Amino acid sequence: MAANLNKPSDFKDVQLLPPSSFERCSEKSALDPWESLTKATGEVLKLRQENERLRNERILSVPVGEEIRARVEMHQSKAFTPPAPVPQPTYHQAPFHEGILNRQAAEIEQLTQKLNSTESGYQKQVAHLEHQLALKDISLGQKAAALENEVLMLRNQERELKEKFHRKDSEIELRRQEGERKLQERLDAAQYELVHQTEELRKKNAEEVNLLKSKYEGVQRELQHQLEELRKELTFKENEVEIERKSVAQLKTYLKENAEMTKSTETWMKQVEGLQDKILVLEEEKSRFNSTLDLLSVRLKSQQQVINLQEQQITEDKFVKIPNGDAQQCVLTRWRKKVYELSVKQQCSEMVYRDEVAKWNDKMWNLEERLKSAENSKQQLDLMLQDKKAELDIEKNRVTDLEKDVFHAQQVAIDLDDKEQEHLQVVMDLVKTADTLQEKFISLQTAFEQSVNKTKLHDQRLNFANGRLDLLKGQFARREALLSLERDNVDANIHEPAERDSDVVAQLQQELDHVTTERNSLNHQLQEDAEKLNMKIREIKAQTADEVVNLREQLQLLHERMDESTEKNSELHKKLEATQLENKNLSEYCAELKSTLVEKETSQDEERKIFVAQIEEDCRAVKRDLEQRLSDSKRDHAKAVVQLRQQQRQAEREKERVTTRTKLLEEEHQRQIAYLHQTLRALDQERNLLMTTIRQEGLLSKLKANRPAPVAVSFDDLELPRTSSEPLLTTLGCTTDDRVSCVSLDALSPRLTSIEDEEPLHSVIDDIKQLAAAIDVDAVESDDATDDSD
Repeated sequence: MAANLNKPSDFKDVQLLPPSSFERCSEKSALDPWESLTKATGEVLKLRQENERLRNERILSVPVGEEIRARVEMHQSKAFTPPAPVPQPTYHQAPFHEGILNRQAAEIEQLTQKLNSTESGYQKQVAHLEHQLALKDISLGQKAAALENEVLMLRNQERELKEKFHRKDSEIELRRQEGERKLQERLDAAQYELVHQTEELRKKNAEEVNLLKSKYEGVQRELQHQLEELRKELTFKENEVEIERKSVAQLKTYLKENAEMTKSTETWMKQVEGLQDKILVLEEEKSRFNSTLDLLSVRLKSQQQVINLQEQQITEDKFVKIPNGDAQQCVLTRWRKKVYELSVKQQCSEMVYRDEVAKWNDKMWNLEERLKSAENSKQQLDLMLQDKKAELDIEKNRVTDLEKDVFHAQQVAIDLDDKEQEHLQVVMDLVKTADTLQEKFISLQTAFEQSVNKTKLHDQRLNFANGRLDLLKGQFARREALLSLERDNVDANIHEPAERDSDVVAQLQQELDHVTTERNSLNHQLQEDAEKLNMKIREIKAQTADEVVNLREQLQLLHERMDESTEKNSELHKKLEATQLENKNLSEYCAELKSTLVEKETSQDEERKIFVAQIEEDCRAVKRDLEQRLSDSKRDHAKAVVQLRQQQRQAEREKERVTTRTKLLEEEHQRQIAYLHQTLRALDQERNLLMTTIRQEGLLSKLKANRPAPVAVSFDDLELPRTSSEPLLTTLGCTTDDRVSCVSLDALSPRLTSIEDEEPLHSVIDDIKQLAAAIDVDAVESDDATDDSD
């Protein structure tokens, strides 16, 4: 029995785990820490259930104090049962037997005292152990409850973390989708804005080009229209100037008697310049001037017709013999002189007109050449402008492409920054969760190690208590064996108690063997459980180490990605700076092109303005010349009108005189006619009386037979007195100062004498009436012309 007991050295040779196995590992696993945590908590629960089961089995297998006490009492009752009656010893054996009995009784008392003391100590130890076991059970229950609470908390935390992860994943997904949507919206908006800007720029460029083309065409049309108008005006003014010159020359020739050209060439040139300045005024007064010109032309034509008729009558009148032939010859010579002077003046004016036309043609040719050169320069400038616009469009397209690239790079950089921030946030969250999990795992591991150490300590103490119990049992068995030997010595005949004692010892030996086997199995199970726990802990450590390694690898990959993104971001920033610099250079180049374009446009506008100013200046000069000419012609016309009015007034006065004279003559003629009628009536009466008397007396035939032939009267020897023609000349309104009136009077004087000699008086009166009517018509027309001119 003692050989099967555990030695004290067995309680010292406990295989404990080294402290290095419980050290904190800095590596992290790539697996999910929550899975390993759930596995560890599940295994801890399983181990706890195993420990509870083993504790219950051990409690059931290990006898408690009452059972041990009952067994000891039973053993004592069996060991100290009253023996069977023995034969009385002999006399000489009695003291010996009494001494033995006394000694055995003393030994029994000592043994009983020792047994009582050992029982009390055993009971105390059992109570103490029970109390300790109860305390341990309470502490283990509290720890198990705390561990359960911690496990529940960890599960709740795990659930919350999972929910947080899911929420974060959903938020990240939503943010990503929203960012993609915003980015797509921004891209669409930017694309729409770029398309809209390009369309607007294209429209603006097209509008500017169309506007420039329309301006150019309008300016060209205006210039051509102005040129055509100037040409038309020039031709019209030249015609008008020619007509005015002719009319003025005719008026001068007919209204001035002896107007001689006393002006020098310088004054003539001045007059020509003045006339050129006056030509411009003709454009404004064209209608009035045309009307007055028509009236003057009608008057001149009428006067020319009158003069031609007078000349024709003077030259062709061969039947009338006028005694004053010197006057007729004087009139003809004066007429020829005036005609010669008019022809000379007309030729001079034609020469001057040719010179002026040549000058104006030269000016027009110069203006046309300048206009052609200006058009060529304008075409060159338009081509240069189109070239610059094409370059500007190319640069704008390039700038837009660069802006698109820059915008795309900025968007990529922003996306990379956002992703980098998100990855950093996720990494920080993972690091925090890993740190918290590691702290929780370390705390759980330390608590588990403490519980394992406490269980080992309790197991050692239980083993020590079991060994003490086995030792006490061995001592009890030894004492029982000694007692049985003593009983055998006292009474060798008592075989049944010895057999019973041997049976009890066998039972105790069986119980001891059973207890030792249970203890060994329990120790073996505890060792196996400890080994399993150590293996599980090693596996969990390996998993956590793998997870930590994977997390570190992921963190390193994220750091590498972050470095790559930072490098890409720096490259994109460099590209952005380069594109911004290039864009700045392009904008400066575009500004330079715009400034050059503006300068060219300003220079072109200045050249156009200078050209238009020159044309306007030339036109103003031409206009001033025409105005000067027109003013001179107006002045001459006014003089002619004044003279014509004077002549009209004089003609009116003469007309009044003629009318009064004709009235007097008519009255005289009427009186004479009445007197003649009366005389004729008287004569008719007398003739009738005479005829009747003659017829009655037959004297008529005698009178016809005796009447002589009629006397032939000739008017060749008749002379009209000078005074007879003067009243008629005055009646016609002719004075000695007026050349035309003198010519008409000189031409009319022989006709009047012939009329008075040849025609009767009523024909003369009819001619005078016709002349008065013609003079009235001319006066009315002249008054209308003067009113129009005023």
